[in-house]
Amino acid sequence: HMSVPTHKGPWRDFLDVHITNLASLSQIPTLVDKLNSEQASVGKKIRTFRDKNAVTPAVQAGKELLDNVETTEASRRQLQLELDQYRQSATDMHNKLSPLASRIKELEETKEYLTLLLSVRQLRDDALSILASAQEDGLDPPAQSQSSSSSTPSSTPIANTHSPKMPGPRPLSPSPSSLPGEVPLVRPHMALPPLLRLIDIQHALQKDAPPANTNEPTTSHILANFRAQLDSYVREVADGLEARLKADYKKCLEALGWPTPMPRAGYDEALLNRFRNIFTHMLVLQLSLQNRGTISSDGDLWVLSLLVQPLNMRFYFHFTGTQPTARTDKPEWPLHHVKKSVQDHTPFLLTVVQPLLQKERVVLYNAKMEFIRGITQAVLVKFRGDLPSVLASPGQLLHSIKEFLAFEKFMRATHNYPTPLGDNIGADIDMQAPDDAIMHDSPQGAFQEAGRFPSIMQVMEENENIFAKWIEAEIQLASSSLHNIITRDAAWTPYLGETLADVDALKPTRAAHQTVDLLAAVTERYRYLAHPEHKLAFFNEIQKYLIWQFHNNIQVLCGSGSGSGPSPSVRGLVSFAWSGSTGWDTDQIFHCCNLVNSINYLIVVMRDWGDQLLFLDMFVLIRNRSKSTRHLDDAPLGTVFDEMLQGYKLLRKDLTTMMEEVVLTNFTAHASQYFKRRKLWVGYSSQMGQPDEQDVSPEFCEPLLILKDQLETIQKYLTDKRFDKFWRSLASRVDAHIYKQVMTSGHHFGSGGGARFARDMRALRLLFRSYTSHPDSFFKATKDLATIVAMPNADAQTLAQNKGAILENHGIHKLTLAQVADVVALRVEDDSLM
Repeated sequence: HMSVPTHKGPWRDFLDVHITNLASLSQIPTLVDKLNSEQASVGKKIRTFRDKNAVTPAVQAGKELLDNVETTEASRRQLQLELDQYRQSATDMHNKLSPLASRIKELEETKEYLTLLLSVRQLRDDALSILASAQEDGLDPPAQSQSSSSSTPSSTPIANTHSPKMPGPRPLSPSPSSLPGEVPLVRPHMALPPLLRLIDIQHALQKDAPPANTNEPTTSHILANFRAQLDSYVREVADGLEARLKADYKKCLEALGWPTPMPRAGYDEALLNRFRNIFTHMLVLQLSLQNRGTISSDGDLWVLSLLVQPLNMRFYFHFTGTQPTARTDKPEWPLHHVKKSVQDHTPFLLTVVQPLLQKERVVLYNAKMEFIRGITQAVLVKFRGDLPSVLASPGQLLHSIKEFLAFEKFMRATHNYPTPLGDNIGADIDMQAPDDAIMHDSPQGAFQEAGRFPSIMQVMEENENIFAKWIEAEIQLASSSLHNIITRDAAWTPYLGETLADVDALKPTRAAHQTVDLLAAVTERYRYLAHPEHKLAFFNEIQKYLIWQFHNNIQVLCGSGSGSGPSPSVRGLVSFAWSGSTGWDTDQIFHCCNLVNSINYLIVVMRDWGDQLLFLDMFVLIRNRSKSTRHLDDAPLGTVFDEMLQGYKLLRKDLTTMMEEVVLTNFTAHASQYFKRRKLWVGYSSQMGQPDEQDVSPEFCEPLLILKDQLETIQKYLTDKRFDKFWRSLASRVDAHIYKQVMTSGHHFGSGGGARFARDMRALRLLFRSYTSHPDSFFKATKDLATIVAMPNADAQTLAQNKGAILENHGIHKLTLAQVADVVALRVEDDSLM
């Protein structure tokens, strides 16, 4: 045996890789061939490198490459030297040219500044020259009005002013209305194009202003002085043009006879064209200045303010001061004057003024609304001055409030005047603005802002002391009104009368209906107040008070509340309710139903009002107040009426339960003889023959008739929904009472008596068929009782011994096995009765 070497080496590794088992020994010849081939290849390469002829070309190529590298490095060093010399030369040149470049820049800036200064001064001089020499605006003849208006600033192109470099002033073109050879007509509005170019330069300088930390104080100082000078030019020209156009506008209005209403035949067309031209020029001037930020966009339109101005002067003359018409106890006089002024001038506003606004694409202004707004401002001034004397008399204060509310209601209904909440804004015109419509950049100037349109009622909210006196007077008035409502003789009778009660499904009483009207009137008095806190104060201090007072008065009428006592109309009802009388007559049922209907009517109204936006906003306000005491998300959802609804529902339940007690007591009192006569159920044997199936025990007829009569009376007076719940609850109580009476009175039944009892109970159930097609569902206990006592005795005994499954087969659905056994124990054999 040969020993196998154990040291590791290349051969050992090679064998470990390729010889893994006995089967791989067959690969040895192939491996040997492969190794021999690799050995031959390596030997060939070694012989090649040992041959000097083969290596010499490669060595020569390497030497040449090294020479090239040395040559290139020498060239690089030469270029670096030349570059350093060029940089030094360039630096010297830059140092020599920099002062010259700075001087040239200063000269160019000076030239641009002088050019711009001359342009600005020329524009200002041109505008002032036009204003000084211009004739009255708007006097172009009708045939030439179109060409004249073509020179208005709305169609004048403005040069691109992004850079302060401005071209020289353009010469003003002569008015198209002048003939060749004639002196051109000059109008004030022709000063607007140079004014707008001045404003554009102003904006360009603001946009290109140097940084605040600039190192050129001289330039900054020059620009600051130039801007100040330019601002003064713009203000000077704008004020002059505004004053001139307003003066011409007032003259034009005087020529029209304003503020005399438009004559039926209309104005002269030449006067109207003159008005249209100057109106447009003033409108374009103001909107151009607003859009460029030269003037505030919060103000009114000049053209509309000047229309209102003479009317307000006339208003102040007649209704302020010592004039006989300036009486504080007659607020309806100035309000009627305002209504007539609006009515008289509406045709002119809608047919002349509003089309001009729309033509200039100023669609977010309504001429009529702005006109009313302007007059209302004068009314507010008048009533603010009258308040001290008005507050001294609560009656006069309430009269003024009444007139204020009537006026605002008229203005909203007739003229769609916006409320402080912004309702109905722009209802008179098409509010669909075109894409290029002129709008304000500032939201404060937007037409839709509700605060732009004052309400006369806001004089009552401007001072907390004034508001407190107002609400105090309102409380006194509301309390007095409620007292009158609930103390009238017919207060608790149906609002539509007994014969027409079915017309209104809720069947409210006069007191309930008038109380709701009173609550609605209170709501209208504060609905459009501007401050949510004031609305909530009205609700808490007046409406909640009235609702609880109405609730408490019904409690007094029922004898369960505090007060001076019930009214004569319901004294008998209260007397019975607490004296244990044996029954009610029709009048007492009638009055009790009316009280339930009154409560129910208030409940329905409060539920409906609770979903209205006004009261939802109040609820949100109350929830927001609770943020300091608990997390807002934890506040329960509901309405501001929830607490009152809970109290009213409880009172309605108490009254309904009392009615059930009365009807049930009346029924059981008259049925007492029926349950006391034991022979009634045991005195009939199977040998005595069966009575007619429709036969009812004589003792049970009277209570059935009384029950039927009272149910029909209650159905007549009570609402359908409340009666439906009433008879269901009553049926359940009658069912429980009869079952208890039979089971606890020691009665026994023979087969004949059980059949009679079953017929009596069937008659009771049939009485309720007028209200439901399945009366058996409401008398399950007595039906099961009657079924058991009427079946043969053997079947009853078998029934008592079986399990619950057989009960369903015999029609027993309510009673348990134990109760069935108790009922079966009441059965007796007929023989024992002989």
